[in-house]
Amino acid sequence: KAIDLKPRCQIFNLDNLKEFEKKLIQTKFHEIAQVGGRIGLFSDMGMPLLFDPGTEWVELALRLGFRLRCEAGPTSWGTACALSLWEPPFFIQGFLSQKTDLRLQQLTTLRSISAHIVLMDTPYRFQSLIRACEEIFGAKQVAFLAWEISSKNEYYFWGTLSELQQSTLKKGLKKGEFVLILKNSSL
Repeated sequence: KAIDLKPRCQIFNLDNLKEFEKKLIQTKFHEIAQVGGRIGLFSDMGMPLLFDPGTEWVELALRLGFRLRCEAGPTSWGTACALSLWEPPFFIQGFLSQKTDLRLQQLTTLRSISAHIVLMDTPYRFQSLIRACEEIFGAKQVAFLAWEISSKNEYYFWGTLSELQQSTLKKGLKKGEFVLILKNSSL
């Protein structure tokens, strides 16, 4: 109801699927993609994708060209972790210090964490956080950005910090609610 899916899209419940049901859904995804239709993925067993089945379905939907939308749960970071399509563990740092030197020191400490690192900050510090992350983790650090989750301006990005910087500047994303996740490549 919240994102007005019915009757304009096909809805799939992903819980407890049998193998033959998975094949039927894959076929249906392809058929719907060919006609430019919409699909909705639902789970009633927790946060889909994060601690629940669903990653393979979202990956298939993205490969087929479907636009990703997510109705956020009570926490933006939980929704962002799920949408990253990365397996746990996640280390939720949240907000870093406002002071540049302390912020860089905190990011340096986070480099030794054996998990994907989840960062948030106030909307007006988005660009400075990206620059600080590039300085400490490097421009080739893989990241996921969830921008303005569940709003008309939502935007999701997977790529390096350098690509993220270019993409957000090109789109004019300077100030907004966001969750940034830095991928731990050893997981």
